[in-house]
Amino acid sequence: MSENSIEAFRLPPESADASAAPASAVPAEQRSQRTRKRGRERIPRQQQAFIRGPLPLPWFECVFKIPGSTVLRLALALFYQSGLEGSATIRLTQKLMDRFHIAPRSASRTLERMQAAGLVRVQHKPGRCHAIEILRVQTQSVDRDSPNLS
Repeated sequence: MSENSIEAFRLPPESADASAAPASAVPAEQRSQRTRKRGRERIPRQQQAFIRGPLPLPWFECVFKIPGSTVLRLALALFYQSGLEGSATIRLTQKLMDRFHIAPRSASRTLERMQAAGLVRVQHKPGRCHAIEILRVQTQSVDRDSPNLS
């Protein structure tokens, strides 16, 4: 094929459609309008700290049964740190408790309650942070939200 035959298929510059322009050449307002027209809007990339999921609902259902105002904050702090470290075993540091506004005595009492409920395993070492392992919760064989088939 010669180069002249390829030129026959090119459009003249003035007849080029604006929608065919590369995304970098189109202003941001028009790009967002185009994505909305297609029914898909881009979700902005997360720039702040976040709690990595999934957050197991059966585990949190057990947390909700434990009395006290600190239990949910501590549970979220445990999953936050677990997501950062990529492990189910984490250390409960003063910095983490400060970030989630948890008092040390309150954290100790809440950890005892969570351990009694079978949600965590706590290892105490003198002069060290608590080492906490987040345990899996055994779910019932039949989900209570599913319709009864019998």
